Amino acid sequence: MLWKSWAALRESAGWIRQHPIILCALAGALVVSVGGVFCGFGVVAAPWFACELFAQQLGIATGRTVPRTRAWVGAALFQVAAVIVVAFAAWVATVGFGGDMPVGLSPAASTARVPTFVLAIAGGILAVLFMVPFLYSPLSLIDFGGTPADATLASIRLIVQEGFFPSVVLTVVSHVVQLAPVLIAATWVAVAGDVSDVPLAAALSIPFAVVTVALGQGMIVSTYVRGRSVLATDTGAPVRSRPPRLLAFGLTSAGAAPLVALLLVGVSLAWPSRPRPGSAPPGGDALGEVEERGAPLFIAGTGLGVSVVGGTVRIEGEAGSGVGAIPAPKTDRPVTRARVVRFGDSYAVEMVVGPRDDCHRDQTTPPRRCQTRTYTTWISAAGVRLDDDLQARFVERVPLPWLPALLFGLAVTPVALVLGLGRFARAVWGPGDKPSRASAIRVAYVALLLLLPIAVIDLALGVMALTGR
Repeated sequence: MLWKSWAALRESAGWIRQHPIILCALAGALVVSVGGVFCGFGVVAAPWFACELFAQQLGIATGRTVPRTRAWVGAALFQVAAVIVVAFAAWVATVGFGGDMPVGLSPAASTARVPTFVLAIAGGILAVLFMVPFLYSPLSLIDFGGTPADATLASIRLIVQEGFFPSVVLTVVSHVVQLAPVLIAATWVAVAGDVSDVPLAAALSIPFAVVTVALGQGMIVSTYVRGRSVLATDTGAPVRSRPPRLLAFGLTSAGAAPLVALLLVGVSLAWPSRPRPGSAPPGGDALGEVEERGAPLFIAGTGLGVSVVGGTVRIEGEAGSGVGAIPAPKTDRPVTRARVVRFGDSYAVEMVVGPRDDCHRDQTTPPRRCQTRTYTTWISAAGVRLDDDLQARFVERVPLPWLPALLFGLAVTPVALVLGLGRFARAVWGPGDKPSRASAIRVAYVALLLLLPIAVIDLALGVMALTGR
């Protein structure tokens, strides 16, 4: 499997030696435009430059000029989706498993165990695997035109021809080659220096990516050109045939479920986390208590006032500083009083949730709803919550036992798509003994039945994270 990737790398390097200026210039424009995604212009420029680089390499390999058609829009959308999926999965993996990112400064805060960039790489690789069925889709659109559905089926046909695992190896290796300067610099600094210098080292290594991006993209083009003849007739026109609409809709929906779940999880992280159950640890200096609708408790030396209004705690300071209203604890009972305890430069705010209004206080053993509970959050002298970060929000909204289900969906979905539509793709494109269309559709429906439970679980996880349930 590796020798095919090595052969593709050698051929890609040969193209750069023959046409260094145009290929490196396009790769440089792609790198710069990717960096400009956050400024807005890169959202349009990056996928277009990626298509231009593909077209130039495809033209060099086939000895013809590749025309610019409307199909390039679909190819650009595939490029955008790939970048978003890889970046988002890397981010979710980092947040979910707790890399060396700020996780609060309170005495109860957790500590990081795994470097952030290691988790980001792991999440990125998992997302790259998810994109395997669509590896050649942009190239098919640039080369033959058609619709994204036609291009996806053509990509799966080439993956079946090359082999699924060789295609996985090619996908991972080509992306690693493109990111090699950043990965090497980040690893070197993390091992030999200070982890906090990793972002600077990665930024300084980006100019070297001008060559490696062209190399990695060329590996995909080289493999595509080697098998593209199976996609066209003797006249050069592509063969078109699509599965039934119900099957196509089902596979598309089930295949997109992990991505939708990732999106919902990401959106859910915009809301702050709730205070955690429990009281402040012993050893602090109690500064006082405040009752519901009582006079605010002012923390000396901070300008912050703590009050209980409408069953919630508010922390406000001068000129609108402070966090404002603290999210209500996960209970249907209101907060009746709050207590502030100082620990050095940090402050624990204990929130006591009182009994329900319909509680029968004359019972010898009060029911659970008649008992008070204590929740605690931590703030700094500036009024900033110390226990509310992305990891805290993630852990609250996505229970850790559920996270493998989302990762499992990302890993299994590409395999099911290739196995389910691979037989249909072989029925559309030869050569050799082609299976019947009817048998290919039956296999595709079996793959859909296998994907549906995974899709339902992933979507349920996303909805749970978004709604906080």
